[in-house]
Amino acid sequence: MTRVKLIRRVVLLTGVLSLLLVATPVHASVGTNCGAWSTGNTSGGHQQACTVRSAVFTATGQGKAYFATPSSLTALDISIGLYQSADGTNYTRIASHVCDFTSVASSSSSPNICNTSTLHMVAGDLYKSRIIVVLFYKSGMTVTSTPSWSLVTA
Repeated sequence: MTRVKLIRRVVLLTGVLSLLLVATPVHASVGTNCGAWSTGNTSGGHQQACTVRSAVFTATGQGKAYFATPSSLTALDISIGLYQSADGTNYTRIASHVCDFTSVASSSSSPNICNTSTLHMVAGDLYKSRIIVVLFYKSGMTVTSTPSWSLVTA
């Protein structure tokens, strides 16, 4: 192999490796960070807020909910928001979504799930999600849960 060809291959390999390292940061906390399942002041209702992070610096807010006796409900709404903070103290909502479910889940193993849009993250900023669940009973009563939060993800 000539010296020129060797130099070209080394340059090409270096370029490919640098692209891979930029696209998949070593320090990315890839996965789903969820808060604990909470009842959020709703008798029989359970909710969980999660923040889903990918290796390519994107984040999605995810809300999960189920109701112990879904036959007493006509619907369940999940409101999920994704929040961003540069300082870890002041958070700003950057995405939100509301999902309406007329088929209500009854267990944590297969809950109703609602996601925000997926957004690109700012390096160094912190992210968390907030969930609020609204229960619509067949009796006409409506109950809104206390908000709960996901764990913070960097």
